[in-house]
Formats: sequence, C-alpha cells, structure tokens
Amino acid sequence: GTAYNYAETAYTNGWLVDTMNFKLINTQYAVTHTEKLNLKATLKPIKGLRIDLTANYNIASNNTSNLGIENGAFAQQNQRFTGSFSRSIVAWNTAFIKDKGDNSDDLSNITFDNLREMRSEVSQLIGSGNINSDTTSAENSYAGGYNGAQQDVIIGAFLAAYTGQNVNDKNINPFRKMPLPNWRISYDGLSKIKWVQKYVKTLSFTHAYRSNFNMGSYTTNLGYSEDADGLATELDMAGNFISEKQIMNVAITEQFQPLLGANMTLKNGIKGKLEIKKDRNIALSLSNNQITEIKGNELVIGSGYIFKKLQLPIKFNGKKID
Repeated sequence: GTAYNYAETAYTNGWLVDTMNFKLINTQYAVTHTEKLNLKATLKPIKGLRIDLTANYNIASNNTSNLGIENGAFAQQNQRFTGSFSRSIVAWNTAFIKDKGDNSDDLSNITFDNLREMRSEVSQLIGSGNINSDTTSAENSYAGGYNGAQQDVIIGAFLAAYTGQNVNDKNINPFRKMPLPNWRISYDGLSKIKWVQKYVKTLSFTHAYRSNFNMGSYTTNLGYSEDADGLATELDMAGNFISEKQIMNVAITEQFQPLLGANMTLKNGIKGKLEIKKDRNIALSLSNNQITEIKGNELVIGSGYIFKKLQLPIKFNGKKID
C-alpha cells in the first residue's frame, strides 16, 4: 500500500503554523526509516551434525523536504533522500572460478566476461518495463535508453554474473529484500565411533560460508524525472535514462571461514588443527564503471600438547602451583 504521510496528516488537521498570509510553510520535514531482519535456524539432521543458518538484510534511509504551498495546495518541495542497503546472498556458483592468463596483458575472467554479455539481456528486460524506451534507436541489441553503460543495466548484470544466476526481475534487483541463507556446518560424529575413541579424544570438522551484497550509499538523482506511471523519462547526454537513485558503488563480500577445518585431540594429549580459508571482495564503481576483485587464500596448520599436572616454578602461600 501507500506509505503513511505524517506531514499531510499534520497539515489536514491544522497542526502546522498558520501562514495563510504568506502562502508558505517554512518548515523542513525529515523522515528516517530503518528496517532490519535477522533470521536464524539450527538443524541437526543426524547425530553429531549441526547446521546453523543465518540470513539478514538492512535498510536505512533518510528523506528530507520543505513543507510549502504549490499551486494553492499543500506540497512537499525539494525532496531529497539518502540511504544504504545490504543483504545476505549466495555467490557460491562463481567462488571457485579461476582467472586465465599468465600476466596482466592477457588476464581474463569468465565471470567478468559473463557480465559484459549479460548487459544486453538485462537492458532488454528493463527496457520492456518502460514504455518510454525507444527500441527503434537501440544499437547492439540494447533497449533504447538502456545501453551497456546505464546504471541499472550494469548493476543488474553485476548481480546476475557474480552470483551465477539467470537474468530475471528478481536476480537483477539491487533492492531485493529477500535475503538468502548463509551457513556454518560442524560435525563430530566420527569421535563417537568406538575404534576411533581408542586413539582420539575429540575430532571435529567445520565449514562456514558467508556472503553479503552491500550498497554503501545512494542519494537523490537531481536529473531524474518520471511520467504519471512512475517510469523514467529523462535521458542523459549519452542517451541513457537517468535513474531515480544515484548509486556510486556496490560490492559483494564472500568468506569461507573456513572452507574446511579439522580439529583433533589424541588420547596422548597431542592436538592438531587444519583450516583452509578463502575470501573474495568484488567492488563495482559506477563513477568509472570499474570492477575491482580481490581474492585471498589462507592455510592454517597448528599443533600442541596438553601437559597434565604440570608444576610451575612458582609458589603461592608456600605451595607449588599445579
């Protein structure tokens, strides 16, 4: 439904200062809106196996305007908004794709190539929802007003390509509120087997995955205009429709913490630890349409020994400390 407008209610009920002689209500009106959703679930399908699921999204926005009279009627003038958005996603499908090439001159990445190819498909999808898109002027299979450098086209292709999804209305929507579950899996069932218990005191395996889509900030696009149906009408100098929200950058963060981990304690007190970790950060800058991808790999190996009844060379009240 339509969002509740407190300013309109205040004016209708006469709660604002009477300025009929001046035809102006010189008051700034601000609305701050925050949404947070955190979902958690724990599954234990078999003995010793535990799966923790988490999903979340966060929205923060701030709308400001000046209350005034326009064409004899109450109006909110000079409306501006800023905001930020994030939600949990799953980018597993492209997590293990390796770059090709030996040096920077011939380096290539399949995911980036997919993004470039998906732009025309995203353009056609967005253009089909705007009757103001002139397809007769389109080039290279792009819809009119939505070429390969248009903001919504690039962000939609970025999301679809780097999450490994098909192009559709949901997968290219950066403000989609449906978060996807991340997980942490642990298993210690092997340590319950009798012949294993002869040699091992504890044995556990872990795997964890976490990924988020982040939009650091967006603001009012001053050049934006729309028709009565709320569809974009104004074109920029490059012939692209100006988006309602000006987005400077978006990013996907991904962490395997760990991809695979094992912890073991033997009966004789020897402890061992092994963890394989991966992380990836992909940032899209809309100011120059550049993507920066940083990948990390980490191997952790540890060992230790448990000393029982170890006497320290320290005395307390005349007695040695065990």
